[in-house]
Amino acid sequence: MDWDDYQYFLAVAGSGSVSAAARRLGQSHSTVLRRLDKLETALDVRLFERFQTGYVLTTHGEALRELLAPIDEGMRSTGPSARWLTAAIRRALSRRRVSHWRGAGVLLSMLSPLYGR
Repeated sequence: MDWDDYQYFLAVAGSGSVSAAARRLGQSHSTVLRRLDKLETALDVRLFERFQTGYVLTTHGEALRELLAPIDEGMRSTGPSARWLTAAIRRALSRRRVSHWRGAGVLLSMLSPLYGR
């Protein structure tokens, strides 16, 4: 799992729709579905309830979104200077399979120097 998997998750969580997320990300519908499935499998939790009218976050999905949203916003607001952080997060998450809570610890430990905590 890598940061891109989380970005697919956040896009669907933000839009409530795989099609809208695919358009936003410039990817195909099937790619978004595949990446969500990969993330749910890696975390061993269901992140969305699937309905004909769209996708709704489960309790696990809500918790993950709350954890990732400030990180994602921070990375977007710093623009190109955050590329090193994105690369570091990808390396940390892809080195080994991690639970989402352990992954959160990795992310927070990497971000804490940026916020002086």
